[in-house]
Amino acid sequence: MKILMVISQFHPAIVGGTEKQALSLSRTLVDSGAEVRVLTQRTQGLPANELISGIKVDREIRTLRFGFLYGITYILSSLFYFVRNRRRYDIIHCHHLYLCAAAAVITAGLFSKKVAVKIACTGEYSDIRCMRNMRGGPLLLWIAKKADIFFAISDETVKELLETGINENKIIKIPNFVDTAVFMPAADEVKKELKIRLNLPLNGPIVISCGRLVRQKGPEFLLQAWHMAKMEGLPGHLIMLGDGILKKELEEKIKALGLSESVTLRGDRQDVPDFLRAADIFVLASLAEGMSNALLEAMSSGLACIATKIGGNTDLIRHNADGILVSPASPEEIHAGLKTLLLNPMRARGFGESMALKIKQHYSLDRVTSEYLKLYERL
Repeated sequence: MKILMVISQFHPAIVGGTEKQALSLSRTLVDSGAEVRVLTQRTQGLPANELISGIKVDREIRTLRFGFLYGITYILSSLFYFVRNRRRYDIIHCHHLYLCAAAAVITAGLFSKKVAVKIACTGEYSDIRCMRNMRGGPLLLWIAKKADIFFAISDETVKELLETGINENKIIKIPNFVDTAVFMPAADEVKKELKIRLNLPLNGPIVISCGRLVRQKGPEFLLQAWHMAKMEGLPGHLIMLGDGILKKELEEKIKALGLSESVTLRGDRQDVPDFLRAADIFVLASLAEGMSNALLEAMSSGLACIATKIGGNTDLIRHNADGILVSPASPEEIHAGLKTLLLNPMRARGFGESMALKIKQHYSLDRVTSEYLKLYERL
């Protein structure tokens, strides 16, 4: 089986949720005996071609970054690669609905290839909405809709695809996954050791968030909610992992709200699993997601989770049964969720244990990638 993965950015240039999913899936397929190549954009400072964990990575999508020319050169560069390397793959798997999906469908029609398109994000920042809003987007979307299969990671994704006019027979619901051998709960003794090693407060619960510091992730709403919690005298320390354009603004806000003693920005980290295992409560304040990798990782680590009612979050969490769902852009509801969990540690622990079991049963790397293999074989 020869599979070509197509993604705008790839490891190590960007290590976001979509990129993590693509890398882990590709590694697992290689281990199963498949031949996997990855096509992505040229990145300054990285080789055009290299081998990563047995995966052949070709950074051969070249673009001119001048408005409309960017889209044209992206499509033409992708088409040129698809045609030139047509004997090296049977299936093109696009990891988001983007320019490359239209180019893949055109190639498939010429050379009898199969095309699978994954929808990476829904809601305000959805793949479909972004495609429609770009110049020439409606035409490109019309072409992309002729792909053989669309991977939907949540019920909301299925809904958006159906509303776009995709035949339901083409839509396969398959969630994101998490490596449960890396993200796992920690016993109390281990938590204490991790807190010491990571220089975290030993007294009181640790609340954590992970994600880029950008508007889409809603970090300002989390800070507002935390300020409310502290004004009420609730215990705990907030750790925010990640970096982004809002970092300076958030640092100023932390000072202005008098939160310097109870909030720490720790930037991008390679040891995220350790931070999650040391924490007690996880908050995802995003305004739009597909199915959040950060949320899956927190659940797999046994944390009680508060998440906005968007995308795949509503597939993962049963409100007040194994987690708490809140409205987007609502610091008041995030605060209420924090208050519930901080004042009821046993309930928080129960939520975390329930979620860790659910993730292991339904969202593990091995289980979900086996589903992908079956779908590839069907194609």
